Amino acid sequence: NTAAYNNIVVDTQMLYARVESATIATNCATIVALQLIVEPTPQLVTPTSLEVCDDISADGFAIFDLTTKNEEILNGQDPAQYIVSYYEDENNAELGNNPIGNPNAYTNTEAFTQILWVRVEDTSTVEGCHKLTTLELIVNPLPVLVTPSPLELCDVNNPGDEQEAFILEEANAEILNGQTGITLTYYENQADAENETSPITSPYVNTSNPQTIFVRAENDVTGCYNTVTVTLRVNPIPSPEPDPTPIEVCDDDNDGFAEFDLETRTVEITNGEDDIVITYHETLAEAHQGNNAITGLYTNIVPDSQMIYVRSENTITGCYSLTLNTLELIVLSAPEVPLDIEPYIICDGDDDGIAQFDLTTKDNEILGTQDPTEVVLTYHTSAAEAESGNNPIINVGGSKKIVYDFAKKTNHNVMPVASKKILGKQFPRKQTMNLRKYQKIIKK
Repeated sequence: NTAAYNNIVVDTQMLYARVESATIATNCATIVALQLIVEPTPQLVTPTSLEVCDDISADGFAIFDLTTKNEEILNGQDPAQYIVSYYEDENNAELGNNPIGNPNAYTNTEAFTQILWVRVEDTSTVEGCHKLTTLELIVNPLPVLVTPSPLELCDVNNPGDEQEAFILEEANAEILNGQTGITLTYYENQADAENETSPITSPYVNTSNPQTIFVRAENDVTGCYNTVTVTLRVNPIPSPEPDPTPIEVCDDDNDGFAEFDLETRTVEITNGEDDIVITYHETLAEAHQGNNAITGLYTNIVPDSQMIYVRSENTITGCYSLTLNTLELIVLSAPEVPLDIEPYIICDGDDDGIAQFDLTTKDNEILGTQDPTEVVLTYHTSAAEAESGNNPIINVGGSKKIVYDFAKKTNHNVMPVASKKILGKQFPRKQTMNLRKYQKIIKK
């Protein structure tokens, strides 16, 4: 079969052609030699995919240097002997028409993935033997990052220096937003993040406040990376009044317990700061945790004197501090006065219903065993003046008037109040003073 003859000698074989007349019957013929040459074709390797990273536009298009695959395709064959060209379709590759003109800076025409055709031609062959293969282009997406909320700490370590130790990885979850297979590293500037130089690690102490740091997120498989920033911020702690004024309350029954309105110290402790809430606690641990705050009127649980822990918290940042000293609750004992006072009776010499009373003669009866040096006892003509301590009477009496005694502890400013009814009687009957007790406790 001369139309489909396979040579039987490798590479080069000689055949002989006999030519004779088809119309004249003679033994005359002409013999001619025909050399068959089998030229080698390029032996190619199908290259691995050529992958590049997308840019920030995330559109799936990028610039490829196709020539970087030449060596892999030739698989060790002499590149000086072969011409490697690239095509967007197979037909052009086969015919050698319309090769890609800029193979070292080719932008794909199909987003994310595209197949190109590669033609490799052997320049040492007469026929220009060639072979085709394909090359897959892949545009890998960048990690999609979320700009995280600032990492915030309270300035508790050496307050006022605005420096704290941050755990940078606390931003990871928000940055990745559920993505996996991505490694995050942190840097002080953008150049370091781009070049992967001088990464910073936790715990990291900020160098300014606030401070912006840079995060490099790299895909563990493709090596594609993206960057994002995170802000480090150190918030000041509140500055409450360090030594709040103790709250003193008089003890009605001298049992060492009384009701306190702690809120009366809130303005003082707030110290003029905005966005501050003050809470009161029985224990130091509860004050630090912000748990079990005391609300409403509070009855002390330790008799006579009790320390309360005060927490000052910023409602915006959540930063808090405790007062340097605790708030002391003091229950002041009240002077003890008798429930009933004997009437003060004197005789009316001129039968006019008016007599002179020496009220101090009742002092011992009212004070009893209490030390007079610790108590101030005054007398008044009305309950209101006795309550306020105003207008005390000095050795003055009158007909049918109510006189109030006012007893005040000199060292604790506590007063019990008792009323005395002074009765003027006609002579020779005695003038009398009936006493009823009223009691009130105040601070001196």
